[in-house]
Amino acid sequence: MGAAVLMLSGTTQRRMQAMIHYLTVMTRQAAC
Repeated sequence: MGAAVLMLSGTTQRRMQAMIHYLTVMTRQAAC
């Protein structure tokens, strides 16, 4: 899902935000 979001977003800022959001979700799941 993260890769699809990165591909859909055309702006670099959006890519960065999507990547950070994806990493945050992954970290939360790993912490639980």
